[in-house]
Amino acid sequence: MHGQIESLIKTMTANRQQIVASQICVCERCCAGYAARSITCFMPDGMAFCPECTIDSFVDDASSLPINDPDLLKATHEHWFKSKT
Repeated sequence: MHGQIESLIKTMTANRQQIVASQICVCERCCAGYAARSITCFMPDGMAFCPECTIDSFVDDASSLPINDPDLLKATHEHWFKSKT
């Protein structure tokens, strides 16, 4: 699972192009899912904001990663935020 966590984290950085190429996006923080076309709020560097929790941590189905796996999303969130403290 560690390899998938690292891959998901890489897809969350400046991901506007990836989101535009996707059908579905999921916030790795709150696990809310959205149609990619409904994501309209981006930072200047291309990071998308979640309409639910306003965090910039989207993963998308164009990445070919299992974005609907809640255990993977939780593990990614824990890994990401523990590494920041």
